[in-house]
Amino acid sequence: MKDLITETGLGNGILTKERMIAHRHQGTLQCLRLVFSMWQVTLVKMVNEAKANNPNWGS
Repeated sequence: MKDLITETGLGNGILTKERMIAHRHQGTLQCLRLVFSMWQVTLVKMVNEAKANNPNWGS
C-alpha cells in the first residue's frame, strides 16, 4: 500500500501535476498500442483466412 501512495503522489507530493499528466498520457499510448496490435493480428488472421478460402486471391 505504501508503494501505491508514493507512486500516486498522495504521500508527500513527489509527483508534480505535469508528471501525473505525462504518466496518464503514457498509459493511454500503451492502451492504444495494445488495441492496435490486437487489431493488426485480427486483420492478418482475416487476410490469411481469405487466402486459404481463395487459392488465387491476390495473385
